[in-house]
Amino acid sequence: MGMSGEEIGDFLRSHGVGVLALAQENESYAMPISYGYDPDSRFLCMMLAYGPLSKKREWVRNTEKATFVVYDLHDSLEAESVIIEGKVKELTDEEAERGYDALSNNALFTVLHISGASAEDTDFGMYRFEVESVSGRKYEHEIDRLVEED
Repeated sequence: MGMSGEEIGDFLRSHGVGVLALAQENESYAMPISYGYDPDSRFLCMMLAYGPLSKKREWVRNTEKATFVVYDLHDSLEAESVIIEGKVKELTDEEAERGYDALSNNALFTVLHISGASAEDTDFGMYRFEVESVSGRKYEHEIDRLVEED
């Protein structure tokens, strides 16, 4: 079942983590990230951390069209998901305050990141997602799981 624009906005506002998928030629690179969302202006932003060996910066710069997925799966097996396609653009200095405001709405940040790099060796970049298309789905009926028996 499709979600209305209001349902999509509410869903994005009530979550703070999604999966950003980037692509170059025949390769893809996906990562879980925190995001901020302002439903009034449909402004979605993210802060990316770059360790010394990080390849994210190159991927962000070279990806023509990125996909961002936010989803939730409940114990009842009801599910919701929103898929956004567009371009990831670095925030200008003028947009930075707006980005921090959106992040304060709902972003969830971890204390450590996977690279293991120290805070002193980590660069951060603020980005906005230029939304080209957005769709939302919700699955309200129980879904049977296939269970293999030994």
